Amino acid sequence: MEKEAADGEIVGVGITGKPFIFAVGADLKGVELLKRHEDALAIGKGGHDVFKRLSKLAVPTFAYYNGAAMGGGVEVGLHCTYRTVSAAVPAFSLPRSSSAWSPAGAAAPCCRT
Repeated sequence: MEKEAADGEIVGVGITGKPFIFAVGADLKGVELLKRHEDALAIGKGGHDVFKRLSKLAVPTFAYYNGAAMGGGVEVGLHCTYRTVSAAVPAFSLPRSSSAWSPAGAAAPCCRT
């Protein structure tokens, strides 16, 4: 996608979910199987690497929250240039954090449809 954006083959990227669910965070079922600290860090780094790629695209990016969004599901959109939230979304919650920070991009433009 980076190449297509840089070459002008695409003019924007939109992300939406399936009916009723945008994204509800990471599937953490296998985390208890991790034995090494480095493996756990790699899982988190992988997710953040995807967010970084999205935020650095050479074209505008859009998150169209059309269903439930929680945790990492909300964070995906926070890395987009623009985002909308449907009035029909039944659940919307920011990523959990024990500190007082907001995820990167939280102050970027948003509108409710």
